[in-house]
Amino acid sequence: MNGYATYGENANTKEISTTLQIMVSPTLTIQVGPDVSRGIYNAQWVGAFTDASAATTFDNRYIFAHLDQKTVAANIRADWILSPTLSLQVYMQPLFVSGRYSQFKALQKPKSYEFLIYGENGSTIINNLSPAGNIASRECSIAVGIFSRFDPLLCLDTNPAGYGTHRRI
Repeated sequence: MNGYATYGENANTKEISTTLQIMVSPTLTIQVGPDVSRGIYNAQWVGAFTDASAATTFDNRYIFAHLDQKTVAANIRADWILSPTLSLQVYMQPLFVSGRYSQFKALQKPKSYEFLIYGENGSTIINNLSPAGNIASRECSIAVGIFSRFDPLLCLDTNPAGYGTHRRI
């Protein structure tokens, strides 16, 4: 059984995992085991949006949000020795990830960790379900999609006000 925890200004993460090793034959070994983790990120990147009124950040709004993310994964590895000079290794990690975005905020000035939190000090954030795909005000309960970056491609609302709706963010 393995585990670790990290704590910092932007992120707190915890993970626990274990591995069971099975020797199927003298030349074939299989390892399987669960991996469970939780990460809380105070300033997860959401996106950059052009805004001519954002002069201090070079006409862009750099949007971040608080992210509470949970992951359950299966670590699967197989090692097969075919000859003294040739072996085959396979590693797979199917996983489920759930994340809740909240406290959307914009970077106030470059090279800083200062944010304008939407909904505080007279700022607002509006619910935008337009085809343009801008961020929305509700929390994301489930994020799914192909993660080519660290932001979800699709957000599914599961709160009572928006049950079953979806939007690109």
